[in-house]
Amino acid sequence: MIEFKREFFEDEVRDGFFIASEMKCAWAAEMEIVMEIDRICQKHGITYFADSGTLLGAVRHNGFIPWDDDLDIAMKREDYNKFASVVAQEIPDTWMYLSSTAHPEWDQPFARLVNGAGLNFSSEHLERFHGCPYLVGVDIFPLDYLPGNGEANEEIDTIISLIYQIKYAKVLHEKHPDRKEEMEEVVAELEEICRFKFDREKSLMNQLTQLTEKLFALYSPEECGVLANISFIADADEFRAYVNTLKNKEWYRESVRLPFENITLPVPIDYHQVLTKSYGPNYMTPVKKWDFHNYPFYKGQKEWLRKAQADSAELKAKLDQLEAELEKMGKDADTIDE
Repeated sequence: MIEFKREFFEDEVRDGFFIASEMKCAWAAEMEIVMEIDRICQKHGITYFADSGTLLGAVRHNGFIPWDDDLDIAMKREDYNKFASVVAQEIPDTWMYLSSTAHPEWDQPFARLVNGAGLNFSSEHLERFHGCPYLVGVDIFPLDYLPGNGEANEEIDTIISLIYQIKYAKVLHEKHPDRKEEMEEVVAELEEICRFKFDREKSLMNQLTQLTEKLFALYSPEECGVLANISFIADADEFRAYVNTLKNKEWYRESVRLPFENITLPVPIDYHQVLTKSYGPNYMTPVKKWDFHNYPFYKGQKEWLRKAQADSAELKAKLDQLEAELEKMGKDADTIDE
């Protein structure tokens, strides 16, 4: 376990942003998971990098961005696949590695390592994760090679257009079940173009995700000059927005470790270029922004817990009332017998 000073878990204001003790516990839990990933990677010769807000936090804050609530790492596809092949034998039985190939219902083009299946208030769990009962995980993004040197080109355009077609099929399947015929036409066209057969008896969302990953894994490092985070491209709203996600592969030729709270994390050797491409030349100037998910990440779990507690209290009250009524009925019966 990571050793933390007691002060770490106290409420704090960083860069004008209030960080509650509860979030500090969640941060500590996430750090425990990333250190387990770190152990596995060192044992099996796997390279990984702090990514996205975690990379920015390591460089700018020597830790979490105050208004960030998650940990993101990235691996080149060959390391990503190697990690996937060994992680199950390395993690505790209660943990889960979620990916499109490991879980048939997982429909994201990246993986996640989580420390359980839900809320856990056991003393062992709370001690292991510094008092955090919530389901906590670390996102693991694959970095894939794409042709060219960072400029838009016909080959990448073809792949991206197929990614958008897959994204459209997902939207039709998930949000417009009444347009099943249109969805089937899109899927049939994807089958013909990509020579990929969908099993209609299995999760279509999961298979569409697997197809997305296959498209991005087409190229080898020898024939390409850039790396891309597949999930960022798949989520982009504008067709050409993917250009800003392309990174020179030389920036990731090796890693260096930087302080992150009271641990260290590996970052790309040329992290300045990576961050400039991702966030612009002024990336060292803090901007409070968390557009990609609800903050804090455990908000839904907390609301479920509150509801469960309320339901439990209501049930207890009803049971107490029933018990009182039964007791009263018993006393009335005794009076009649007399």
